[in-house]
Amino acid sequence: KTLFLTKIPIEIPIYQRMFMLLKFKPEDELAQERVEKWLAAEKESEGEAQPEASEEERLKAQEKAAKRKLKLEKKARKQIRKSRQNLPDDITEDHVFLKLFKNIPRTDLDMLFPNQNVRFRLVDKIKLGLSGGSGGIFGIFSILSKILLTAAISPLVLIGAFFGFIGMIVRQVMNVFTQRTKYMMTLSRNLYFHNLDNNFGVMNYLVDLAEEEEGKEAILAYYFLHINRDKNYNQEELDKEIESYIKEKYDISMDFEVEDGLRKLREEGILTENEGILKVLDLQEASVCLDKQWDNFFNPDKRT
Repeated sequence: KTLFLTKIPIEIPIYQRMFMLLKFKPEDELAQERVEKWLAAEKESEGEAQPEASEEERLKAQEKAAKRKLKLEKKARKQIRKSRQNLPDDITEDHVFLKLFKNIPRTDLDMLFPNQNVRFRLVDKIKLGLSGGSGGIFGIFSILSKILLTAAISPLVLIGAFFGFIGMIVRQVMNVFTQRTKYMMTLSRNLYFHNLDNNFGVMNYLVDLAEEEEGKEAILAYYFLHINRDKNYNQEELDKEIESYIKEKYDISMDFEVEDGLRKLREEGILTENEGILKVLDLQEASVCLDKQWDNFFNPDKRT
C-alpha cells in the first residue's frame, strides 16, 4: 500500500476456498426492509417526539406518513430493479446458485456478487477530475489567446486550436474508459481465474473433498500405528499423537476423528485390537489384504 510516496505492508486475509450459496430475496421483502431502514433513520434524525396533537393533526400526520412510505417503496423498488437489470431474464428469485472460488482476498468479496457495478475509487475520481479540469482550463485559455492574437491574421490557426481542444477532451474521455476497462479486467480475472466450479460442479467437488478427508483419516491412523509398532497405543493416545503432529507440522489445531479412521481400518481387516491396544498389519500384508478386497469387490459369483 502506498502512503505519502512510501510503501507500507498490509495484511489481508485470503480465503483459500470460498463457497457461496446465492439466492435473491423477493423484491417485495427487500423493498420493505429498505423502507423500514430509511424510516428508522428519518425518525432518529427528527429527534424527540412532538407533544400530543389533536385528532385532526394526527390524521394529517398519518396521511403524510403513508404517502412518504409509498414514495420510499417506489424508490426502493427502482433501486432493486436497477441493480438487477444486467442479470439474465431467466433468473428468478426461486433460483439457488452455488459458487466455489479459490484464493479470494477478503477485500474483494463484494466483487463476487452478481449485482455489482463498476465504480471508480475516490482517488481515481480526483485524479481524473484534476487532469480533466486543468486540461480544460488550459485549452480554453489557449483558444481565447489565439482568437485574440491570430484570428485576424490566419483563421487556420484558430481551427487548429479548436481541433486541439476537441482532441484534449477526447483524450480525457478515453482516460475514463481506460480506467473503467482496468476495473472490468480485475473483475473478470476474479470471476474467471479464481472460479473453481458452479452449481452441480460445486456439489460434486464437495462430495469428492469429503471422500478424500475420509481417506486421510484412515491413512493417518494407519501411518502412526505402523511407524510406532513398538508402542502400545490405545484410541485416546493415538488421537492425541495425531493432533500433536498436525499442530507441530502445520500449526493447525484440530479435533481428529480417530473413531472413523480406526473403523475403516477395522472393516478392511488391517487393524486388530487386543484389550484396547491397537495394532496394524505391515505394509506388505496390508497390501495383500487390500488387493484381495478389491479383487472380490466385483465378484459376480459372490452372494450377499
